[in-house]
Amino acid sequence: MNRAHILIGSNVHKKTNYPKALRRLRAIGTVLAASSVYETAPVGRPGAESFYNGVALLETELDAHALKRALRITETQLGRVRTADPYAPRTIDLDLVLFNQDIIDAGDVHVPDPLILRRPFLALALAEVSPRYVHPADGRTLAEIARDFGKHLSGVRLEPTATANARQIIEHTYHGELVHA
Repeated sequence: MNRAHILIGSNVHKKTNYPKALRRLRAIGTVLAASSVYETAPVGRPGAESFYNGVALLETELDAHALKRALRITETQLGRVRTADPYAPRTIDLDLVLFNQDIIDAGDVHVPDPLILRRPFLALALAEVSPRYVHPADGRTLAEIARDFGKHLSGVRLEPTATANARQIIEHTYHGELVHA
């Protein structure tokens, strides 16, 4: 079995699309844990709708390339239309950011995702799910990476209602027993 950390993001109908994506991940594997949901300003598009962002830890039999394809199919099923604009609004964004302890730079799979070291909300969500996981290229734990962002976390706001919904989805998966990695 493989363990993958998946970044979930949405800024179009985010209150419904974020939980839909978390539920759909169960078709790809077992969702072991989900981070809190964080609301963040959109990058590269001032004034656009804010994002919900979080991380799910997924256990799957798929290899990294097959998982990436499954994530793209799930995005399409949830109404994502990819454009040339990397900052375009999106119903859902599912990104493979960590896969086991692997370093992969082949085709459309790039793990660990370089954004882990540049996006405070991603580091924070990852640290919440797997604080002792050692970044395979950087050598620091996810908790250390998140802590090193320090004051740069000011643009990241916990979204309690969305977080409670995400936790209910995970708890329902395990019949009331929340599993932490």
